[in-house]
Amino acid sequence: MKDIDLTPREKRVQQRVSAAQFTLVALLVAGLVFLGAGTGIYWLRYQEVRADLSSVEARMASMAEQVREAEALQREISDIASYMATMQALVARQVPWDEVLSDVAARIPRNVWLGKVTIEPNLVQVLGYAPTHLEAAQVVKELGNSEWFTEVNLSKSELYDFAGRQVVKFLITAYREPAGR
Repeated sequence: MKDIDLTPREKRVQQRVSAAQFTLVALLVAGLVFLGAGTGIYWLRYQEVRADLSSVEARMASMAEQVREAEALQREISDIASYMATMQALVARQVPWDEVLSDVAARIPRNVWLGKVTIEPNLVQVLGYAPTHLEAAQVVKELGNSEWFTEVNLSKSELYDFAGRQVVKFLITAYREPAGR
């Protein structure tokens, strides 16, 4: 048996169009639902990222003080390193005057005596007494052979009455290199 549709043709086309319209509307509604759901998911993710960003900004703000402290410590370390370098340079330039004076004493003949030794950073002045000019010149020669001095000069030499006896009073100037030995 065959079903016969007795609905007029215009109505049948209209029903088909209505079914097509219904499908289109259903697809549009479904699209809007998916669009709304996607927007909602995007908004939730945006809120999560915003919360993470706020958390990172808060951590950065709390770390800013630590960064300032670390920078201050770095400056302090730099200052201390500079101070240490200065101290090391000063120690390197330090003159072992005990060794210098021991060397001077070892080079002075027994019949010559010293009255005064003046020490400056790169200069030693020796005021002494010798029986003759020859012994005073010998002191200059001996000090000139010392590794401690770069230049030794007899600055002054004169006869001097010492306890009723004539002696030679002399002044020797000996220079040192600024850097030490």
